[in-house]
Amino acid sequence: MLPSYAHLLVIVSMAADAAGSRADNLAPCAADTRACAERCFDQRDDEQCAALARVLAPACSGGHTRESGAACYWLSILYRDGRGVVQSPGDQVALAEKACGLGEGLGCNDFGASVAAGRGVERNDRRALDAWRRGCTLGDGMSCMNLGNRYRDGRGIERDIPKAIGLLTRGCDLEDAQACSSAGSIFAEGDGTLKDPSKARTFLEKGCRLGSSYACSKVRPAAVNGSASQERLTLEAECNDGFGVGCGNLAIRYLEGRGVEKNRARAVELFEKACALGFPPSCEQLGAMELAGRHALRKARAADYFKRACDRSWPAGCQRLGSLLWANHHPEDDVAAAAAWEQACTAGLPKSCQDLADALARGKRITPDRPKAQALTDRACELGLKEACRPGHRP
Repeated sequence: MLPSYAHLLVIVSMAADAAGSRADNLAPCAADTRACAERCFDQRDDEQCAALARVLAPACSGGHTRESGAACYWLSILYRDGRGVVQSPGDQVALAEKACGLGEGLGCNDFGASVAAGRGVERNDRRALDAWRRGCTLGDGMSCMNLGNRYRDGRGIERDIPKAIGLLTRGCDLEDAQACSSAGSIFAEGDGTLKDPSKARTFLEKGCRLGSSYACSKVRPAAVNGSASQERLTLEAECNDGFGVGCGNLAIRYLEGRGVEKNRARAVELFEKACALGFPPSCEQLGAMELAGRHALRKARAADYFKRACDRSWPAGCQRLGSLLWANHHPEDDVAAAAAWEQACTAGLPKSCQDLADALARGKRITPDRPKAQALTDRACELGLKEACRPGHRP
């Protein structure tokens, strides 16, 4: 999940200014930082990403401020995704850890996620929890969410629902949709505390506004008590106000003909808008629609949509991306598929845990790691995948 470009633009501008007359090779980013960032991250322009990496590297290595930490964080994203640089989980983890140490909360969250999954570094729950704790203190909502969910589930730490609620509330206050959703589900289900439908609804409604499909599925039935036309008007208003979830839900109605006349072209237009507004389920839906075309070019577009969903921390998008890339039987795609499955597994998708376990156990296309494969199978079982729980099951 990427933060606002405003966070990046200041760093790039400062670094480019510092480079002065020696910045000829940075020109594409120095001249128009926003365009450079957009072409790199939105249009997947490797040349722009490479220019961006050349700006960020000295800014990361040459300072001890939070701005330097921010440069390290963005550079870690480039290494994570292999954009303009050679993909390197090890470099990504090292840069995220450095960003965290310099006070960049986003780096703490990413470092925690990597350590929790054993991606590019040895798996270590304690280090992951420490990273998320620091990230939450620094004001990163995703770090609060990840730490809160660990306290809720009792994974790697003693279960503590009151502490989970406090962390998830802070994450929600910091505008993290998943933190709002998790807090809402606790109050809705009465998990470790008294049920409180009013608090549940408050958290879930905010989670929905911030783009959580789960939260929307919980509040949408009660949100509109009138006719189908009234619901359509409500969704149109949400979409026009810039809420991706409104555009995405309206798109589904046009796609299925629910309360409106079926209109696939209109549905695609709304899915595109929702995806651009950061609503990852719509990015995934567009990928699925492209994939149904069974054409090489459409397959590439599907992968791009799934990646956009995955980049926005949507586990189903990561799972689909992993499966699509793995089917290509190409070494670089195999590595990227494993990374996508790992991200989805960390987010709690059991099939992704098992798919990655199977790939690691076979060891024919990625480096074999049987202990990690078994740990992933155990995780898949914990998350409810029945086939992973069979007695004596080994990947």
